[in-house]
Amino acid sequence: MNKYILTPLLFLVFSSLGLQAQTFNEPVDYIRFFNKEFVNMQQLQVEYSSYLVHSRTEVADQKRAQLDLLITQIQRKFSKVTAFEEDHGIKESAVKTLSLMKASIERDYLTVAAGETGCTECFETVEKESQLSDKDSDEVGKAMKSMQDNIKKFAKTHEIDLVYDENEFNKTIVKINKINTYVRDIDLATLQVQYADGDIIKALNEKDIEGAKAALKKLGQAVNEASKRLKKVEDIKEDATCYSQAERLIEFYKGAHKEIYPQILSAFKKDGSVINEKVDTYNKYINKLNNGGNNAINKYYQAKNNLLQRNIPKPANAVEDNNDGKTKRL
Repeated sequence: MNKYILTPLLFLVFSSLGLQAQTFNEPVDYIRFFNKEFVNMQQLQVEYSSYLVHSRTEVADQKRAQLDLLITQIQRKFSKVTAFEEDHGIKESAVKTLSLMKASIERDYLTVAAGETGCTECFETVEKESQLSDKDSDEVGKAMKSMQDNIKKFAKTHEIDLVYDENEFNKTIVKINKINTYVRDIDLATLQVQYADGDIIKALNEKDIEGAKAALKKLGQAVNEASKRLKKVEDIKEDATCYSQAERLIEFYKGAHKEIYPQILSAFKKDGSVINEKVDTYNKYINKLNNGGNNAINKYYQAKNNLLQRNIPKPANAVEDNNDGKTKRL
């Protein structure tokens, strides 16, 4: 099972500032100092997201480490600067924003989520990871807004006209965030049924027929919940096939719950051995399960990868990943 799930990255949406000082030059330089560093960070954030989609995992991890280091360096630079008079909290809010970003980048969400759910290989942990990431993203967003509000207050106090211009990374960042959030939300729906399916397979492999029957009931619940979850995802114009392939994947598991697994389970004795007279039935439906399941999963992940690769810019000198997007079921 492919358990990889994209979570919204902590991108900044920070416009370039065109500054016109009516009286003071130094206050203008103070704002430019902070703005320049955040724009530099934006550039590296875009690069990281690009490598994450278009390159191998280890290459993206290196870019993530660079981003972490850059945040540390900028945070130190901000901490050492002498706050301008009537700063209105610009320095303090800038340092806080970076602290929250650094904590999020360095946080092991899987470990934290598993500590709360009590399991590592379960959908509940995947869902909790997403919730924790969203919470941190919201905190960074609030801190960023506070800093921008402080800059406006500072500009007013020091008679500076702020003219907001879209820098080259803003539109890219907004689009990347939209695509990542969309894919993450669809992933949660598809992973919910895949994990439920995996629980049945695990029980069958352990010859726990009663456990498999209990897991089958949970698959039915997962299919219903995943369908509702998917319907809540808002359409985006960039997607042509990812959503529809997710629908087909969930529909396949709906059929597996109603027909395929009941037929498979009917071929087993209580001790987990296959009834001789039902070997053909078992083989028939196992083949339907494997072929149909792998086909649905592979088509979904291929559509997802195509969506990401079409809409997230390719970095210069990126190392191509030979992964064809296909996954193996448990």
